Amino acid sequence: MQKIKIFKSVFALILLLFSLTAFSQTLDSLAFKQVQQKVSKLQKELKNQKADFLKQQFEMSKNINDLQAEIASDKKELDSLGIQIVNSQNNAEQDIHSIRQTVNKNTLIAVVCITLILCILFWFVSRKQKSDKTDIIEQLNITKSSIEENSAKGFSKQEDLIKSLLLKEKFPPIPPPRELDHSLALKVADEIVNMQMNLAHMDNKIRGHRHLSIAVTNILDNFRANGYEITDLLNKPYDEDMNMDVTKVPDSSLKEGEEIIQRIIRPEIFFNNKIIQHAQVIVAFGV
Repeated sequence: MQKIKIFKSVFALILLLFSLTAFSQTLDSLAFKQVQQKVSKLQKELKNQKADFLKQQFEMSKNINDLQAEIASDKKELDSLGIQIVNSQNNAEQDIHSIRQTVNKNTLIAVVCITLILCILFWFVSRKQKSDKTDIIEQLNITKSSIEENSAKGFSKQEDLIKSLLLKEKFPPIPPPRELDHSLALKVADEIVNMQMNLAHMDNKIRGHRHLSIAVTNILDNFRANGYEITDLLNKPYDEDMNMDVTKVPDSSLKEGEEIIQRIIRPEIFFNNKIIQHAQVIVAFGV
């Protein structure tokens, strides 16, 4: 009885081992099939990639061949252009050589003759222009002298008029009760200053200039004898402290910061050392 139990146990163990072996083989078969499927799949992908690679290789090879053909064509064109450039350079050198040979001794003589003619014409024109300029300057000087002489005559008439006014209108003594009428003295002063400014701009060599200068001095002396004094402002430096009406104009002939009384519109007049009229002047300043 005990032997039968042992036999059953052994038999059960053998069945178990056989079952395990069969199961193991089944598992191995399934795993093998899966591996085989994966290998087949990888082989198929590899085959596709190989086909794509061959296709790309073929296209690249075709592109390289096309590029080589274009390069060969461009090189051929460059060689052709190089030959044309060399031929053009040779032709140009030949033309230049021909032109140099064409410029012979007669051509050089002609050029020299033309140059001499142009120099003579230039000298003639320059001389004529200089002569014309000299004539114009002489005419201007004559005209200026005539104008200044006429001005001197006019000033002489003006002098006679002022003298007649001074002789006719004697300045009366100062009456204490009422204020003096200075209107005549102011008019005479204006005329005197105008004559001084005109004489300052005239050439002192003009006939009559000296006579007029003496006459103006005499009139001023007569003016002072009656108690009047005209301040000498013409061409004097201007000071901001001066009490007068001023109009300033730029003058490039003066230095920067320099200010000169250039013209007197209304003179500054004193009577018995008291001011009766303030000056109005034009002042030129340097720029």
